[in-house]
Amino acid sequence: MIMAGSLAAAGRLDEAEEFMAAAALAGEVEAMYLLAQIRTDRYGPDHAEADLCAAAEAGHPAAQHDIGVRLMNRGETAEAERFYRMAVASGYTDSLINLGVLLRKRGDLDGAERCYRQAIAAGDVDAMNNLGNLLHARGDLDAALPLYAAAAARGHPEAKASLGAAHAERGDWARAGTLFREAAEGGSTTGMLNLAQALTRRGQAAEAERWLRAAFTGGPSAGTVGGPRPAGPAATGGAAAGAPASPAGAGLEAVASWLSGPAAGGDPDAQAALDQLRSGRDPGPSSPA
Repeated sequence: MIMAGSLAAAGRLDEAEEFMAAAALAGEVEAMYLLAQIRTDRYGPDHAEADLCAAAEAGHPAAQHDIGVRLMNRGETAEAERFYRMAVASGYTDSLINLGVLLRKRGDLDGAERCYRQAIAAGDVDAMNNLGNLLHARGDLDAALPLYAAAAARGHPEAKASLGAAHAERGDWARAGTLFREAAEGGSTTGMLNLAQALTRRGQAAEAERWLRAAFTGGPSAGTVGGPRPAGPAATGGAAAGAPASPAGAGLEAVASWLSGPAAGGDPDAQAALDQLRSGRDPGPSSPA
């Protein structure tokens, strides 16, 4: 393995790949996984999937997780679940979150809850927010709040958005607004949308517009604070074919017109933002899935 790494570092990629392929053929499981990584980098994920599957079937936990992610993204949930469960059985706790999300989408809330609780026991902060959202959706906000608060205290942007939504639900929009801003500045799309809603309620339409644009364009307009920005609707598959990459013109009406494309394509965040802009009533804050 060290030899292959040295060859790759020296730019001798053909030799590195050949060395790793020989080790994989000899049954070295780690070599199978590293070969998949080399071929992914060189030729793309499709050309390396057979190598990744081989490593996964041979018992490599990270490979099991990675192939599970690919299958899940393609909608092949039964096979994705199989590989996630293999990874979990191997002690790969990252797969607990993914398995929990898969089970929740299927409607197995008890199974999802078990996965999230196991992940929390392993120290996963994402799982705190996911379990909080599951409990909140079940109507148990009192049980969700400490989970949101614990994750938010550790700097989790989505948990701050979730905690803010809970405060807004209880009528404390001042605290909610603070949390939404922290979430938005940390890169949470949900936080950006909810902050825009809080600002709109206060009549601060210009700043609300900037945050809406930041949520869907992958970068802030003047006046927003830093932090990683998500891809826009076109990049996430929500926008209709041929939709522009950003709103045409300034003002909330231009943003609303632009959001109508991804909203019609099934993008729930775009629909939530569009509902907010087109309605004079309070639709209630968005909450992460």
